[in-house]
Amino acid sequence: MYRVGAMAQTFPTTPEIVYNTLVADATFMALVGSYVFKANTSTTPAISIVTPGADMPDLKSIDGLEVVIHDTAQIRRMDFYGSTNIEKNWNLYVIAWGSATGDQVTSAVERIMRTFSGSSAMEVVATPDGLTAKVQTKVMIPSDKPVLVP
Repeated sequence: MYRVGAMAQTFPTTPEIVYNTLVADATFMALVGSYVFKANTSTTPAISIVTPGADMPDLKSIDGLEVVIHDTAQIRRMDFYGSTNIEKNWNLYVIAWGSATGDQVTSAVERIMRTFSGSSAMEVVATPDGLTAKVQTKVMIPSDKPVLVP
């Protein structure tokens, strides 16, 4: 059962709020894979905020599910009688690498969508055999809908 936050509602108005909300969810983080960077042999959870088109610096490998949150939003203007709202949609990608399965992608996307009301998702890339990434699902998170807390 999900409920709206106890005290004040939180809205995903920045990519940092999306990131912090997901990182605080232990059930979700158990689904996330790992990064290994060239300068280090230890692993880091494979969740990040990036500028579209930018590479992860000194990334050696990725295994499992990677979650990439773009730091730019799709922006729309909503006109109302006497006022205007600017609303943002944050794009988040769940990518299956190495040992990850499509079922794990589905579980992660479902968890994200239960956390962010009004969100939607679609598969955007199914890669051909031989490439390391298997599938990628895009989740769109609107900034004008509240974050739900499990």
